[in-house]
Amino acid sequence: MTKVKITNVRTAVVEANFDWTLVRVETDFGLTGLGEAFFAPGLTATIHSLGEFLKGKDPLQVEPLVRNMFAAASAAGGAGQVFHAVTGIETALWDILGQHLGAPLWKLWGGKYRDKVRIYADCHGGDALESLDALLQPRHPDWDQSHSQWNPSAGSHSERILEEYSPKAYADKAQRMAEQGFTILKFDLDVPNPYTVDGYNRSLGRQEIEYLAGLMAAVREAVGPKVELAADCHWKFAPDDSIHLAEALQPYRLLWLEDPIPPDNMDALKFVRDHSPVPILSGENLYGRQGFRQMIEQQAVAIVAPDLQKVGGLSEGLRIAELADLYYMPIAPHNISSPVGTLASVHACACMPNFLALEWHASEVPFWGEMLTEGSLIKNGSIEVPNRPGLGATLNEEVVRRYAKSGEPVFA
Repeated sequence: MTKVKITNVRTAVVEANFDWTLVRVETDFGLTGLGEAFFAPGLTATIHSLGEFLKGKDPLQVEPLVRNMFAAASAAGGAGQVFHAVTGIETALWDILGQHLGAPLWKLWGGKYRDKVRIYADCHGGDALESLDALLQPRHPDWDQSHSQWNPSAGSHSERILEEYSPKAYADKAQRMAEQGFTILKFDLDVPNPYTVDGYNRSLGRQEIEYLAGLMAAVREAVGPKVELAADCHWKFAPDDSIHLAEALQPYRLLWLEDPIPPDNMDALKFVRDHSPVPILSGENLYGRQGFRQMIEQQAVAIVAPDLQKVGGLSEGLRIAELADLYYMPIAPHNISSPVGTLASVHACACMPNFLALEWHASEVPFWGEMLTEGSLIKNGSIEVPNRPGLGATLNEEVVRRYAKSGEPVFA
């Protein structure tokens, strides 16, 4: 039997609300695989370096190749863009294997627990695009016709900016998203407001807590009791102040409070979890089973949230979910990817018995539903698990080229 070989690993970057870095693995037997990697500075250079390392190797040996890539890049450290790059390539390798065997990804992993994956909508007040580059700096893509929420020249406390983070703006957006069929909505609480005193010391004063809680009060009033709500803090606050914020949010019955403090100190995170009346979620910035082991074993959170475009691979995400399931902890994966990464996550989520919900973070991106020839994936707040071989996605390259990031080749 002739051994199949990898011939090229190519990339394309779409400039959307974030950089969507697409990975294509090509072979000498006609099949190509598609994946996506979470953004990072210098990411495509890392992917191309790993691609040179993979040339001539058997694409059907997915797990050994992943281990070999990590070993080859071990001098770069145990996290960061190497994990992002390997994850995007690993997804493309699974896509090839699935196509080769005529089976969807979820069949390769032993079967699915559900036919549809529940999606939660990450929301922002107003209709303006929040677009950030690889260093999380605000930008205004050429295709965006709205005003930027994050334009520094507007000033963080300007009247226009505060209008986007007002109770009315949050309520209006919540109502629109609920009308689209979403049954879980998430809003940011680390946002510009009139009561922030110091942007560095992680403190929250009484007035600021009341203001932030008022945002969620308006959302709850707008959507009623049947829609689940969550809030994200992006690691901004101190432990005690996070607990005070959770206490103020308790009446609104949140599904979770996300990342109130950084995940670096598990003792501090467990302190917040133990004293919070709202379930705590974290995990999007952790890497591999090793990164999640302490969080899960200490039960420092109530809900675990790996990002399946950066955690080390779809298989690694499944292992993390299995570890969490030993402690009866649900999984709600973080996801800010294009339809490619989202669909890859859907396959993995279908195979997790303890899956809760998958994030969607692109309601302000008008071409999200045009990226795949299959059309828009989300219907009534869920995505149907594909039965087509491999990833089950066909990329619309015309759309990719139209919105490609300047200076990045498109699968060249």
